[in-house]
Amino acid sequence: MSSVPLSASAGRASFKVRVSGRHFAVGVCKDLPSKEGHVGRKAFSYSYDNDGDFYHEGARVRHEDSDVYGPGDDIRVQVDFEEKEISFFKNGEIQGKLCKVNLTKPLFACVSLFVEMTAVILL
Repeated sequence: MSSVPLSASAGRASFKVRVSGRHFAVGVCKDLPSKEGHVGRKAFSYSYDNDGDFYHEGARVRHEDSDVYGPGDDIRVQVDFEEKEISFFKNGEIQGKLCKVNLTKPLFACVSLFVEMTAVILL
């Protein structure tokens, strides 16, 4: 798992990645990630997986309208510290929100790569 610090500006922060490959998750976590476990599967971490599912501190959350994603897609994660929401976008279209999440600073932008030959580009 890779991560970079996510700083808030006026109560919101976001980052975007371009997908190259399959089988991974994009999200945020409170602590620096370890090599064990994936973003969204542990306490204080939240993710949007390439199969279209969301994870909120280890619990799977399915949104009816969320899409799977893969090579060539751009995924954006937006954190609203005031509203305590994390929104996930695929190619500019909202895919879902995790609401009333336990957001504390600092947060880290995280990407979990589940298999070899998978990569993302931070945009």
